[in-house]
Parts: sequence; structure tokens; C-alpha cells
Amino acid sequence: MKRKLLLLLSLCLATKLIFAQEITVYSAPSQVKHLVQALTHYQGLAASSSWQVFPEGTCLRPGESGDNIGKLRQNLILTGDFITEDSVSKVFDQTLAEALLKFQMRHNLELTGYVDGPTLEALNITPAERAKQIEINLLRWHEDTVTNEPLVLVNIPNFTLHLLNSDRQEVWQTKVIVGQVSKGYQTKLFESKIKYLVLNPAWVIPQSIINKEIIPILKNDPNYLVRNSMRLYLFRNGQKTEVKANTINWNTFDLKKEKIMIVEDPGFQNTLGRMKFYFPNNHAIYLHDTRVKTLFGHRTRAYSHGCIRVQNPELLGAYLLSLDWKTTPNATFLKRETNREKVFHLPKPVRVRLGYYTCWADEHGQLQFRKDIYGLDRSETIMPL
Repeated sequence: MKRKLLLLLSLCLATKLIFAQEITVYSAPSQVKHLVQALTHYQGLAASSSWQVFPEGTCLRPGESGDNIGKLRQNLILTGDFITEDSVSKVFDQTLAEALLKFQMRHNLELTGYVDGPTLEALNITPAERAKQIEINLLRWHEDTVTNEPLVLVNIPNFTLHLLNSDRQEVWQTKVIVGQVSKGYQTKLFESKIKYLVLNPAWVIPQSIINKEIIPILKNDPNYLVRNSMRLYLFRNGQKTEVKANTINWNTFDLKKEKIMIVEDPGFQNTLGRMKFYFPNNHAIYLHDTRVKTLFGHRTRAYSHGCIRVQNPELLGAYLLSLDWKTTPNATFLKRETNREKVFHLPKPVRVRLGYYTCWADEHGQLQFRKDIYGLDRSETIMPL
């Protein structure tokens, strides 16, 4: 028992050292350095067999006592969330609840202060599994191309957009909504450059959405497009002609022979909201506003068809149109009420990366984990750095 306690305390000390330094969050060399330290720590945990796994359905609340409370305390000591000299107590007291809150915060879980279903799921991920997750993310950070250009970074599993200056220091961040978990709607990973933004954009609906969603609706409701301020165009003999949806028999309409386009008019109710940010890519993906703001209040935000919905598009636009990122720009000119479509070209194109990081060290050196929403961690092969 004494030997096991010494091991726990030594691992706890290692954790303190790992997560004590402040870092430049999105600097690849800094991330690699801290994740290597974290990897060593979790590999040590895996080798020690000191991590405790809880039975399915376990629910632990403040005020309770028992062996599982002691196991919870032990795990939180190992992760560095609970800094204590008392590693044997089996009482769920206030200090343990506070440590659990730190654990929940680092995993983007609901801050309940007790072990609920999602927290149990995170606690039951073994150190060996975490070590693999860290290795995969180490590879992603290692492959990062470090340049002295400003960057718009979207971290898909964290549902956030980060504006980084040329020193990789964060200037600003905001919440985003990303593509759904199902294969056809996941947000693709790539880099490009934002060239311009459009105020009050029309939405040219992607063909995949037309085929999978709109045409099945039109078969039963030919007036759907009119009610939703959408226009239908047919391409025949090289000419684009606007037609009424109720003049077409959608049950016999052959998409392989007929080419159509559906455009949603600009306006407050437009699916893209009042702004979109254009960057060249082969996936019909861009950043844009949304008319459904309530979804930003959700902790997990994978609802789109692949594009990125931005919580504060006007401020992002003001930053991108400004040459000075040292102060918060005035976004009033982008908030004026108008339905007129207008294009604003950036003074200089800005790099944008749609990235996938499920593990990183934050600005305080605290190790952050996120759920692998697209299953990319599970499918990725680890190669030596």
C-alpha cells in the first residue's frame, strides 16, 4: 500500500510539472513540446496499472462515500485535477467536487460537479487510449506548417474559430457550428485563403442538398420554394431559365438528364444569414452567418451540412478587413440593416485552416481533450515523428 501511495504521489508531481507552464497556444513547436511531456505521463500511467475504470451506469454525487469515491479521487490525482496529500479518502467532499469540475472543463463536459453519463465515459477512457490520442494529435501539430502569416483556425472537435496573428498569438475567438457526424455532412479538413466576404449573400444550394433533401420535399409540396424565398433555374440549350417549381412533375423528373439550380434570395431569413466568407475549395464549404443563433448555446455543435456557421461573423469580417489586429475593430458598418448584396475584398487574402485537434495544451499548459466526433483519431495510423 505504501509503495502504491508513493507511486501516486510521484505521478501527481509529474502532472504538476507538465501542466504548470504558460504557452503560446497555437504554436506548433510549443504544442509538440507539451504533448511529448503529456505522452510520457500517460504512457507511465498505462504502465503502472493505477488507473481505475468504473462499472457501466456508475453515478457518483457529492456527499456519497465508498470505494468508487476513492477510485475517483485517485484518478483525479493522476490527471493533476486534484492536488492533495490525502489520496485515501473515500468521501465525495467539496474539494473532490471542485477537482471533478476541472476535469469536466478540460473535456468540454457539462459542469455538473458529479459523475454523470458523459463524465463516466471520459473517466473510463484508459491512459493507453489517451496516449494514442496524444500521439495522433502530436503528429497533426508536428505537420503544421509554421509561417509568419495571420491565420483563421477552425478546430472542428472544439467547435471554435481562432484568429491568430503572425506570431501565433490568439487575437480573438468565437464559437462555430460544424458539419454533422454522418459521413455525407462532415466538414472537410483543408487549407485555403479567404479572399472576400459577401454581405447579404444569396445561397446557391449545393447539388447534394437539392438531391437528398429538396426534391423529396417538392414531390409532396411544390410550393416549398416560394415559401422559403428560393428560385428554381433550368439549364437547357446552354441557357439558364427561371421556372416555377409547381410546373414540373417531380415524380418523373430525371436529374441525370436535367440540370437545375436553386438559389435562396438574400435577406434576414437566408440560411447563410447576413454574411459569408469565400475561400476557394472543391467542397463548396465556406464560413457564414446563420439565422438560428440558439444553437451556439449548445456544448456540442455539429449541425451543418459541412460549412462553418460563425457566431460573430460581423466582428470576424471587421478583423479580416482591417490591417490592424492589435485593437478590436469597429464592425458597425457590417451590421447595417439592408438586403442589398455587397462584396468586400480583403486588403490581403488571409489563410484559413479547417483543422481537427482533439488534444492540445491550452494557454495555461492545461491538457485539453475533446471527443473524436468524426472518428478520425480511431482511423488514423500513427507514424513515427
